[in-house]
Amino acid sequence: MAISKNWQKLIKSLHHKKYRKQEGLFFVEGEKVVSELLKSEYEIIALFGTDDFFERNKIPSSINTQIVREADLVAVGTFQSNNACLAVVKQKQATEFKLNEENIIIVLDNIQDPGNLGTIIRICDWYGIKQVVCSNETVDFYNPKVINASKASFLRVDCIYTDLIEFLEKAKQHGKEMYGTVMNGKNIYQAELNQNAVIIMGNEANGISQNILHYVKYKISIPCFGGAESLNVAVATAVVIDNFFRKSF
Repeated sequence: MAISKNWQKLIKSLHHKKYRKQEGLFFVEGEKVVSELLKSEYEIIALFGTDDFFERNKIPSSINTQIVREADLVAVGTFQSNNACLAVVKQKQATEFKLNEENIIIVLDNIQDPGNLGTIIRICDWYGIKQVVCSNETVDFYNPKVINASKASFLRVDCIYTDLIEFLEKAKQHGKEMYGTVMNGKNIYQAELNQNAVIIMGNEANGISQNILHYVKYKISIPCFGGAESLNVAVATAVVIDNFFRKSF
């Protein structure tokens, strides 16, 4: 059975931030991620899958399901091939960051590439960081490319979108140490790193914006031993977080 025109129109609209926000929905593709999604607190509005997918997976009767062809999943989604499923999911209500419950806080200043944000979410999940603070200009958490790049880590890490200056003022009042990654900062391998920290990662092209850099007390950098001009921001985030955790052992 084919996906109805109304559902096709809705799912295709969810490729765009405007309609994701308007509908309060997003979509998730692929058997592995959807199988984890089924165990999460997210509410699945509809689940489209192949006959083989539904034979392999036990789906709660409360979920609206429909057997469809692989070609139908590809037509409405972002994957070039999808022999399993696509779920339409309700977005979580926005939450407020709990300053007292986190040691290391990752702050993202105008990250634009959805693959970078998805990878950073996955990195934070690996290190047990449950919330990430994003500027309002940072790419949308529910962007399909963010969801895909996170490899299901979006289920365990929340992105809080806010005015960064207001957030940094609050963090400062809570005694957080402000670290920022810059090209000419102190060698991170030699710097004293305090886990009661806010770590600010800047835009892919321009780094940390000047009004945010004003709050950085400790400027740190990853030393280069080769000829590369720069590091991808997601890779840099992994290196920086790892060094903060290493200092605690």
